[in-house]
Amino acid sequence: LAIVLAFVLAAVLISCLATYRAIEGEKLSSALRSMSIALEVTKLGKISADNNQYAVAAGNLEAALQAYPTAVGYISLGYIYDELSNTDAAIVAYKKANEMNPSVSDIHNALGYLYKDAGRYELALTHLEKARSLSNPGDDTWFMATANAGNVLYEIGRKTNIPGDRSKQCEKAINEYFLPALEYRGAIKNQN
Repeated sequence: LAIVLAFVLAAVLISCLATYRAIEGEKLSSALRSMSIALEVTKLGKISADNNQYAVAAGNLEAALQAYPTAVGYISLGYIYDELSNTDAAIVAYKKANEMNPSVSDIHNALGYLYKDAGRYELALTHLEKARSLSNPGDDTWFMATANAGNVLYEIGRKTNIPGDRSKQCEKAINEYFLPALEYRGAIKNQN
């Protein structure tokens, strides 16, 4: 009786393990199919963007990101929406990318210039300073974030009707951002 019970128990255990492996295999297969579909849709989005069909590319990337959301995908979507001059949608896409990977300086730089375009200067400066702190002085992202921060201060100064405030913002933009950016690029080294 003990031997028969052991065989029955072993058969049940083997059957359960086989069912579990089949379920896990189907989950993996489904995940791989989803990633494959997302990759194909992303390729279609890139092809559409390369052909200046940005609206089609945005739709394709949106579909891909629903199936398989990635920071890189949202960065691409933000770029496409920026090309379409849809600042609000670009901000949403870059914010999602930033939530997934907050240590990418290029995302902060993009959010900074988009917030500048939207007239949200404090948020712009916050992201541009973050981009600068995450990058090395003199590299491309640092240079762009520094120049963009100068542009934000220039816009703040341009929006005011108080001449003293306008001059102060422009001086700060020149001295704290534009000149240091140019010095790292070597364009004005050792020149007055």
